[in-house]
Amino acid sequence: MIKENVNYNINSRLGVDDLETVKSLKIPTAHAYTTGINDVAIAKIKENNFNATKRRILDEGGSLQEAEKEANKMANKGEQYAKKELAKVRKARGYV
Repeated sequence: MIKENVNYNINSRLGVDDLETVKSLKIPTAHAYTTGINDVAIAKIKENNFNATKRRILDEGGSLQEAEKEANKMANKGEQYAKKELAKVRKARGYV
C-alpha cells in the first residue's frame, strides 16, 4: 500500500501542494509533507522580505543603516502576522 503525502503548508487548503511551496521558496524538499514546512517557509519569506526592502531603500538612496533598520521592521512585522495566521491554521487542523 502506498502512503499518500499529507500537505501541511498553510496554503494547502487552497490546493497548493507542499512540493510547490518548497520549490517556489527554494527551501530543501525534505521539508515537504512535514508539519515543520511552515516554520521554514516563514523564515525564508522573512529573509526574502528583508533583502527586498533593504535593496529598495538602498536603490532609493537611503543609507545602509536606514535600509537595514526598516528592512528588519518590515520583515519582523510580516513574520509576526504569518505566525499568528499559522497558529490559527494549526489549531483548526489539529496539529498545534
